[in-house]
Order: sequence, then structure tokens, then C-alpha cells
Amino acid sequence: MEFLNRNYTDFKNMEARCTTQISYKLATIAVYMLGFFFLVFLCNFLHLLLRPMSQPRIISESIIPLREAKVACSGVLTTFVIGCLLTPLLNVPETPNVTFNICVAVILSGTASPLLTRLITDLKIGKSDIGRFVVSAGVHSDLVSTLLICIGYIIFDPFNNFDYRNSKNILRMTSLLVIETVLAGQGDSPANELGESRKS
Repeated sequence: MEFLNRNYTDFKNMEARCTTQISYKLATIAVYMLGFFFLVFLCNFLHLLLRPMSQPRIISESIIPLREAKVACSGVLTTFVIGCLLTPLLNVPETPNVTFNICVAVILSGTASPLLTRLITDLKIGKSDIGRFVVSAGVHSDLVSTLLICIGYIIFDPFNNFDYRNSKNILRMTSLLVIETVLAGQGDSPANELGESRKS
């Protein structure tokens, strides 16, 4: 009888542990699903905000870590590290300048996606899965490297030995960039005007 009571107690303990583990896994899955739906909602909302400024959907989708974005970021990072290691060996500036070496490494980390797209098109693999993947990863890579170059140009002054700009100049350049982006997005693009002229 004692044996049956001990087995019953062990069974109840195992059942409680299983219930706890299942509820923990379900809660984890629910949190991941909520996060995914939140990111999708955030991307669509950001796209609605950026659409009047003629920004493509890839800008708003860049906050989701897609496979292409992961490949692009890892490619930019590895090229950046290799560039940082090899640029000092070129002895381009007369005096060693770490900021200059970092800037050159960031510039080298871009993929030149127009050239990559042309190569994929010439090989006639643009409509295959791998072709679309490579082109999308190249565009993401260019987006990341161009963003890093723009941020670096705002922070460092290339005409003054890559010294830091003062906060007044950084604020002025950032505000001018925002104003330029808003004004550029307000105008009608030539593609929209062409489409409207064909309708009439």
C-alpha cells in the first residue's frame, strides 16, 4: 500500500512539473507571437508614415531582422573588421589616424548593390530564390553602410582631420537633413506624374 501511495505522489509531482513546463513554453510562444505581431504592426505603421515622403517599404521593414538583413549585417561587419585590420597597412595618411581608418573600412563595407543586381540579371538567376535573396541582402547591406556613412559624416569632419564636430553643427546638420527629407517627399515623383498623364 505504501508503494502505491509513493507512486501516486511521484505521479502527482511529475504531472505538476509537466503542467508547469507546458504553461511556461506556451507563455514563451505567446510572447514571441505578440512580439512578431507588434513588429508587423510597427512596420506597417512606419510605412504609412513614410509613404507620403516616397520612401519604399524596405525602409520600414528594416527594423525586422529578416534572413536577408542578418546576412547583410554579418557581411558588413566582417568586411568592416577586415577593412579595419588592412587599412593601416596602406599608410595612406602621413600620420596614423584611427578615425580615418574606420571611415575607410565603413566605405569598403558597402556591396554596391547596382553592380550586384546587374550581375544577377546577366546570369539570369534574378527570378530564382537565391537571386532574390542575394539582391535583397545587397540592398540591405547598402542601406546599412550608407546609414553608417551618413552618421559618420555628421559626427566627424573630414575636412578637419576627422575631428569631432561640435554639438551645434551636429544639430544643425541633422535638422537640415530632416527638413530635406520632408521636402523631398512632398514633391510628386516623375513616375507618379507619368502614370497620371497616361490615365488622362
